[in-house]
Amino acid sequence: MITMSHKQTAFTLAETMIALTVFAFIISMFHFASQFVQNEKKTANLINYQRTLMQLENPDRQYEWDRQGNQIYFVSARHEDQRVRFRLNKNVLQLTTDQGGTMPIVSGVSDFELLENQGRLHFVIIFSRKEHYETDLLLKRHLASKD
Repeated sequence: MITMSHKQTAFTLAETMIALTVFAFIISMFHFASQFVQNEKKTANLINYQRTLMQLENPDRQYEWDRQGNQIYFVSARHEDQRVRFRLNKNVLQLTTDQGGTMPIVSGVSDFELLENQGRLHFVIIFSRKEHYETDLLLKRHLASKD
């Protein structure tokens, strides 16, 4: 007589719990890694914003601001005949001159605003991830202003 034993193979409760614990650990590591990357991008955007302010408020450039119609522009004390404006081109905020020269300032920008607020220039920059920063620039109004 031949006896056949059928042994069923299955995970034990302990093996299942260990597998679920390892899976949960891996998922939590991905979650923390993605949060870290997001925080790094926010930090990079803040640093880029501060660099932008430093470019504008650099004493060597001696920028002043003025308005022509609804367009705000910058004038350097060294080159009063040259007007410099902000332009957004493919998510890159650039300074452009009337002669066509451009200087990239910061990337990852979805929008920006320059507003006159009680005689001061208010600058708002909105990054692609919807974070935004704003401040009043420490620039004087250009003396040749007619508005």
